[in-house]
Amino acid sequence: MRHQNFPNRFTHPKNQNYSGRDRQNWIDSDEAKELLNGGNFIEFCKKAKEKRKDIRETPQNLANSSIDLSNPSITFNELKIATQWAAILQARGFGMSSLRKIFEIVSSGKVERAKFILAYEVGRKEEFAKSGFGEFLEKLLNEISTSNDDKKNKKVGKIKTFLEAVIAYHKLINPSSKD
Repeated sequence: MRHQNFPNRFTHPKNQNYSGRDRQNWIDSDEAKELLNGGNFIEFCKKAKEKRKDIRETPQNLANSSIDLSNPSITFNELKIATQWAAILQARGFGMSSLRKIFEIVSSGKVERAKFILAYEVGRKEEFAKSGFGEFLEKLLNEISTSNDDKKNKKVGKIKTFLEAVIAYHKLINPSSKD
């Protein structure tokens, strides 16, 4: 019996990716970007729910993004950031009870306490740690810590508004969530 030599790699039709490693992260897809840039946040959330398995990691540009705490109003770009974080956290299976806890502490103006509760949540929940959201939020909390009282109150208000948006979009993506 003769043995045939087969190549070590399988070949697939062009432009079709089959391995999990090769598939594009849905949040980086043209479809997701088009929905976000068009302000279609509700539709983005619906698609994020469908594409949950295709949201595997936090895009670097999202992890490096920032919120302008000196502007009390939430901007269009900041809503896009909140929506993407909601999709990442939902895809990772992260419930909102921990985020609500941090929201309540920030709302009360206890920023230093919020920082160590955040550290606890990052250490306690692997999916939260892997998302990068803890580091993102810590950056914002550090910015508040260095402000005087008047500016601190405005910045706290901005973080509250941002977290409300993340929680609302997360709930839209995962309406059956009990927390």
